[in-house]
Amino acid sequence: TIYTISKDGALFVWTLLVDGGDDGDDNDDSDAPLFCRGRFTLGTKHLFMQDYAKVLCATLHKPSNLLIVGFSSGIFGLYELPAFNNIHTLSISTTRINTVAVNASGEWLAFGSAKLGQLLVWEWQ
Repeated sequence: TIYTISKDGALFVWTLLVDGGDDGDDNDDSDAPLFCRGRFTLGTKHLFMQDYAKVLCATLHKPSNLLIVGFSSGIFGLYELPAFNNIHTLSISTTRINTVAVNASGEWLAFGSAKLGQLLVWEWQ
């Protein structure tokens, strides 16, 4: 599964369909990377529903399937994947959030605003 996010506020979920079916026969293409042996198809599309705000940054904490998204309106959202459950949405500024990061355990989130020169660190769990 691959997740892509558009600037206008949509999350796309892509799934890999392996060519040749699932017969279990790994013959000529066994050394090729998995993505070279098939094609990706659009599975689902989810919308962040943040009015006219643009997505400026996002990061995925894979161990907890937590998606953190920063918007041009100063709002950020936490989403649980693959169900796309909105865990939390908060406005931290009236200016854009330019960067977002998460620590290895997924408990600490960091948000940066270049225009204000601000860094916000939040222990959310």
